[in-house]
Amino acid sequence: MLKKTGRFVVLLLALVFAASGLSQAQAQAEGPTKKVYEVNWTTEDLSTPANWVQSQYFNNPLYKETRFGVYWPGTPIPPGGPRESSFYMAYREDGLYMFFQANEWENDTSSGNLKGSDWEFFIVPGEGDLPYHQMIVPTNGGPIQYYEYQTENRDNRPLKGSVKVNTGQIPTGWGTVVVIPWENVYDKLPLDGGNWEFNLIRWSPTDGQTWGGHVHQPGKFNLLHFQAPTPEQRTAIQKYTLAKAWNEFQTKSAEMTAYWSQNPATADTDFYNRIVLPIITEGSAKGAQMSQLASLNAEQTELLFQNTDEWMELRYNVDDQRQLYLKKLLMDHAAPVTTAVVSPAQPNGLNGWYVNPVTVTLTAADQLSGVTESVYSLDNGGTWQSYTNPILLDQDGQYTISYRSADLAGNVEAVKTISIRLDKTTPTATVAYSTTTPTSGSVVATITPSEQVTITNNGGSSSYTFQDNGSFTFEFVDAAGNLGSKTATVTNISSKSTGLPGKPVLSDDNGYDTGILDGSYNINMNMWSGNNGKTYKLFENDVLIDTRTLIDNAPNAQSTVTSVTYKLNGTYRYYAELTNAFGTTRSDVLTVNVTGAAPAKAVLSNDNWDHNGNYKVSMNLWWGTNGTTYRLYENGVLVDTQTLNSLTPQAQSAVTTFSNKPIGTYVYRCELVNYAGATSSETMTIVVSN
Repeated sequence: MLKKTGRFVVLLLALVFAASGLSQAQAQAEGPTKKVYEVNWTTEDLSTPANWVQSQYFNNPLYKETRFGVYWPGTPIPPGGPRESSFYMAYREDGLYMFFQANEWENDTSSGNLKGSDWEFFIVPGEGDLPYHQMIVPTNGGPIQYYEYQTENRDNRPLKGSVKVNTGQIPTGWGTVVVIPWENVYDKLPLDGGNWEFNLIRWSPTDGQTWGGHVHQPGKFNLLHFQAPTPEQRTAIQKYTLAKAWNEFQTKSAEMTAYWSQNPATADTDFYNRIVLPIITEGSAKGAQMSQLASLNAEQTELLFQNTDEWMELRYNVDDQRQLYLKKLLMDHAAPVTTAVVSPAQPNGLNGWYVNPVTVTLTAADQLSGVTESVYSLDNGGTWQSYTNPILLDQDGQYTISYRSADLAGNVEAVKTISIRLDKTTPTATVAYSTTTPTSGSVVATITPSEQVTITNNGGSSSYTFQDNGSFTFEFVDAAGNLGSKTATVTNISSKSTGLPGKPVLSDDNGYDTGILDGSYNINMNMWSGNNGKTYKLFENDVLIDTRTLIDNAPNAQSTVTSVTYKLNGTYRYYAELTNAFGTTRSDVLTVNVTGAAPAKAVLSNDNWDHNGNYKVSMNLWWGTNGTTYRLYENGVLVDTQTLNSLTPQAQSAVTTFSNKPIGTYVYRCELVNYAGATSSETMTIVVSN
């Protein structure tokens, strides 16, 4: 690196020459032939020095530019050598990618690190002396210096904050990637090829090396020639830039709408309605096709692209109008706008509660004179504090945060508030028992939560009854969604039984109640004498169908009944288990046969003795399994449906009346239907002859 004093002398001389050289720009342009570097289209990812080194460009003479000279007096430097300077460039749909290669081999004696260089480059998007941009990029990752010599406006937009730089060591020294996104030069895009003016100087550890021209002499800049993109590449650049422009327009539209018309602290409805809203409305209408951007063809994209400048320059257009508007106001009267961003953005618990620490970030903006201070209060305006860092809420509580900002003109923002409820504490509970002394009866455990909760098991009850010693865990959740649990344990229940339960015996009453082996019956369990069971389980075809809690009153008998209903015809195997603290005893298998689940067969009759068209069809079931639905078919077509009252095995009947039937033959059949199926009657024929 050149010493600072020496470099400042060089820069000072350069500025002196530049002052006289600007007036001679035309003559210089007509002087020696300018260098031209061909910038090609690429689809490769060239965002890092490593990517460039591994690309088709690196050290390829078709792309490597080494035509550098000594900065002063401009003596050409032969390619190669330990301090060779070179660069490569390519462009993609999203921007211009530049790679500066600074060969270096010496280490800094003070740090032991590889000596660094500075790349100072000047670039004019397009051709002409102004506007141009200057950047100094250290190869060792130091801060980038930007120099913009023109006032920012829609035609001269600074690159600071938008240019992407990635620098690091490569096998030959330093590699530096600089990317200029297209959205920053949206009105200078190389859609048809063309030239940009460019000058590059490397301030190496020992000298300055330049690719063309001297500092601040645009007339001596060389040229970057963009090879014209194909129609597809041109469309890709336009679509990328359109997306950026549309996003910029939408963002600014929302900001301006909120700022000028919605926020009580900054609203200027007159300015918004007469000037801002028409501009936004017109720009929005022109973006109707943006939702289908990916599918637009080249012609459609070209037409839509004509709106890019208007979308990108919404801020400038509104600013221009605002300046005219403010001439009528003669003073700054708009207060700043402070935005509070809560993270997480939405409550992550229940009922509007947060269950993790919350961060509130305040951002203040003032369109005119600028923000001087933002303040906030955690007690709804009671004690104001200066805002310097995001506000961390990590203690349980209900907060009302007030905040406001002031600007240089003395305008103070109206107080805004946000409410935040934080509960990050897991609920707990204590357990109380109905008795803690030895007992042969049951023990009731009741919990008392530390706060209001909803119990999510145990049917929502806060009490659990123990018939035997054991444990039960209550599960609950508080209003914020924090989960808690509490386990109750009982060890003081004494058992009258001294061993395994006696053997249970199963029986049934199928057929005894109705005389029919239908699908509804009772399964009776009796344990005649012995040790009692605490739990009774009944299994049907090896599937558990009933569980009961029994009282241990050994050695007395135990019994229970399980009602079984609506079983289909078939064979059913039952066995029972009695369980106490000593183990389980199983019954023998009881087999129940169901043969009469479906309705019995009904009989049809009629009263058509005179063979005319007026008669009744009657159904009678004299005895047997009842149906719940009656269906009558005439010549195969359903003509009547009736709901029946099932009182098995009592008789059932139904009557259907027919009137004015035409002469003919009618065949009738009926069905009785219940849960187990349908049973059809015999057919009956009626002849109507007069």
